[in-house]
Amino acid sequence: MKDEFEKWMIKNDGKQPNTASQYKSSIGLISRHYSQQINRYIDLYTISDILFIDGLVSEYGMGGKYQDIGQNGTGTNGHGTVRNAIATYSRFLKNRNIDNNYSIESKNVVIEENESDNYEKENEPLEARYEILQKDNTESNNEFSAVKRIADELCSFMNSQDISDKIKNIHKVNTSSGKVQEIFLEKMNELGFTSERKGLFTKYRTSALRPDYYKKLEAGKGIIIEVERGKTIANNMDILDIWKCHICEEANYLFLIVPFIRQKKNGSRDIIYKKVIDRLNSFFQKNNYINIDAVIVFGY
Repeated sequence: MKDEFEKWMIKNDGKQPNTASQYKSSIGLISRHYSQQINRYIDLYTISDILFIDGLVSEYGMGGKYQDIGQNGTGTNGHGTVRNAIATYSRFLKNRNIDNNYSIESKNVVIEENESDNYEKENEPLEARYEILQKDNTESNNEFSAVKRIADELCSFMNSQDISDKIKNIHKVNTSSGKVQEIFLEKMNELGFTSERKGLFTKYRTSALRPDYYKKLEAGKGIIIEVERGKTIANNMDILDIWKCHICEEANYLFLIVPFIRQKKNGSRDIIYKKVIDRLNSFFQKNNYINIDAVIVFGY
């Protein structure tokens, strides 16, 4: 793919050979850098998912999370070569799909005949992990260490071979979040959680609200767990979940369990885990604080 990209830049995008060579190398640099950020090896030259690549265009572009790398690479006096390289790679993939009569809407992942092994490696199941979004000084709360221990135990549970296989087998198109939720039931009971606890929202007109799981910590404090799948971003379920915890007077922690990627019927994929973190992070900037001390986002 990398040689095809270089030839396309020179022939179709008007790049000088030296520039094309730099851009080709820059995609490798992004592969290495992004792999370090997600603790998992990826090679962008084996990925033709345009939605994913466009996400990196934003990440490494001006104002993006990795804008310094986009501007300077691994040096200090760059000229935006890396940023421009990933934007050019996105254009290349879109033109490549058109030239090969692929529909971007119906087929976002293209596997080269000689890349199937690399593709399978890149798409091995991710290990479950979590990221904590919290208010300042939350770690000094008396109950925080207990919350963290529960998060660690839950993450280890998700990474056990049996549970990982169950999640992998059920995380498919048209599967409801309820099916994923059922996988956690026994472990939640073991950890002291109640499934679909009633009575937490009786003071509201929406008194029928129930969390997937709830655990009381002490007076006025507890953990709500919500398990999501296909509708996490599409139906703003992450926002609904954080609102639910925000208005609950018996919970100050939210565990939100979401997929890393959502596969769609047309073969394309949506990035979920990272988008959820980016969206909910806004609530933990001081001017936007809500009635939740921390949200722990788990990816599966």
